[in-house]
Amino acid sequence: MKKVLSVVLSVLMLCTCLIITASAFAKDYPELKLGETLTITMAKNGSDDEPEKFAKFIPAEEGWYVFAADTEYKNTTTQDTVPGGTLAIDEADEGELTQGMMFFFDFDSLSDEEKESYKEMGMNNETVSTPKFTAYLQAGSTYYLTGSQDGDEDYTTGITVEKHEHTLKQFERKNDEEFADGMYEQCEDWFCSYEELVEPYTYEYKVTEGANQTIKRGEDLTFTVDAPYEKLQSVYVDEDNLSSTDYTVEEGSTIITLSAEYLDTLSAGKHTVELEYTDGKAKTEFTIDEEKDIATAPSTTSKSKTSPKTGAQNTAVYVLAIGAGIMMITVFRRKRVTE
Repeated sequence: MKKVLSVVLSVLMLCTCLIITASAFAKDYPELKLGETLTITMAKNGSDDEPEKFAKFIPAEEGWYVFAADTEYKNTTTQDTVPGGTLAIDEADEGELTQGMMFFFDFDSLSDEEKESYKEMGMNNETVSTPKFTAYLQAGSTYYLTGSQDGDEDYTTGITVEKHEHTLKQFERKNDEEFADGMYEQCEDWFCSYEELVEPYTYEYKVTEGANQTIKRGEDLTFTVDAPYEKLQSVYVDEDNLSSTDYTVEEGSTIITLSAEYLDTLSAGKHTVELEYTDGKAKTEFTIDEEKDIATAPSTTSKSKTSPKTGAQNTAVYVLAIGAGIMMITVFRRKRVTE
């Protein structure tokens, strides 16, 4: 038992020593406080590959935060390439610059064409050369402020962190290889990276043939849509999703035929048909005529015109026949009396 206790105590002492040693070598970074300014200095000729840590920040609430320097970044280096630097949030668990990385540089070093390009993005000398960025952070997690620069002088500035409220605008993406087509919501602040898909973009495909038809009972209904055949998902009539047995579909671009059997189940009058594709919709109307398109049976009137005998004619024949019989009987009787 004494040996067991001895081993346990030895292990505990070893762990304690390791913790004390690790604590002694671990750097205790100052903590950024919400709304307060902390001064940092980025050493000259730093490297973006090995950013230096300046402070830690532990947000009390989940959400967007903005980190802003209060000193304009100026770089007097006369290199051919535009000098610059980074400020970013480093997630402690990953050790990578995964949140809110922002590049900045001396705006005056840019060519006129480059300046114009940045101005179109809402950036100018003031915004580009004053480091500022946003990051979406989790409550209670520890994040580190990191940075580096390529300047030939140290860059000293005050850093302030605040909660960020987006100034939003909506815009449309279409035929963009990197993003899904749709309506996006974006923060108008140049230093904010927030951008989110609000709703997918949908093409309004057109019915190029057979729109707004009127058909009779017993007829099929065919129309053509200028949409890719392979993207068709569903067919609706009056918002009812049709079974695949109710219609046929052919390529070119999309040729849809609603069967007469299905159409006969609908009431006479106007109906709406809508085609749903993976990236859009097409819509048109059609009308079903009340009368069926079938052969009409011969009328009784036409028969009476062609018939050689009518009821009245038959009656007259019967009357004549009866009259002739009476006359024959009368003549016969008179003859016998005479004899």
